[in-house]
This record gives sequence, C-alpha cells and structure tokens, in this order.
Amino acid sequence: MTIEILEYVDESGYSPYGRWFDKLGAKAAAKVTTTIDRIGREELEKLQASQTQRKRVMALTRHFKETVRARAQRDPKFRLALIEEAIESLIEGDLDGGQSILSNYINATIGYPALAELTGKDAKSLIRMLRPGSNPTSRNLLNILNHIKRQEGVEIKVRVTRA
Repeated sequence: MTIEILEYVDESGYSPYGRWFDKLGAKAAAKVTTTIDRIGREELEKLQASQTQRKRVMALTRHFKETVRARAQRDPKFRLALIEEAIESLIEGDLDGGQSILSNYINATIGYPALAELTGKDAKSLIRMLRPGSNPTSRNLLNILNHIKRQEGVEIKVRVTRA
C-alpha cells in the first residue's frame, strides 16, 4: 500500500503550490519536502493500522515528486539541502526519514540504475535498502552517500556542538 501525495494543477497547467515551492530557498524547500514525505509516511502507517483504504481522486493533479524532481534538476542548492536533510535525519535517529529523503534525491537526480552501476549493487536491492522500515547496513548507506557525494562534487562534514 502506498500514499500518493498530489498537488493541484489547473486546466492551463498552473500549480499554485509549484509556484510557491519554486520561490522557496533551497534549505526551506528541502524542509518542506521532508515534512510532506513524513506526513505521507505517517498517514500510510495510520491506514495500515486501520486496514482501510480510501482513495481521493482529483481531476487535475500531478505527483508531488514531479515538482521535487524538477526543482532538483535545476537547483544544485536544493539537491545539497536534500542531502543535508537526509544526513541530519539519519544522525538524529530517524532512519525511515533519512532513507526516504535519500530515495527522493536518487529518484530526482542520478536514478537507481546508474547508482546500481556505481555501487555494484542491484537497483532493486538499493530500492529495498532505502524503503522505510528496511534496515540497511551502515556500509551500504555510507557507500550510497559516497557516490552521491562524488556525483555532486561535494564534501560531507559533520560538526559537533554542545546542546
């Protein structure tokens, strides 16, 4: 079972959400993406707990992930903010959130087939590794992050401060 998060698009193809999302700074857009993803996962857990399904259909919608993909492909700062959000989620113990954000990043950029070639892992295995509820090894997660780091041409540094 999955939850599809859709955004409204009018008859001319205009999306008020898409326009607003595009105006956000990269970090804020990554936070919004993370929050919407978390809401989707929480709603899925509620549906699975109640074992009921409801499907709402709007005539003119598009998948939220299409908006994320479009932004990621044209905005390098947004891609970096997604990576940062994923790493922060993982470090804070939100493994499902971090995995989900990494998956969003991969889908919006390199894609699983290309990542599979780089990592030497099967694309389906990578998808399963980053599915919420899975338990990938730290070796596999770090391998994925290293390839993402190289893809973006960035360094990942962690800074420790007192709370």
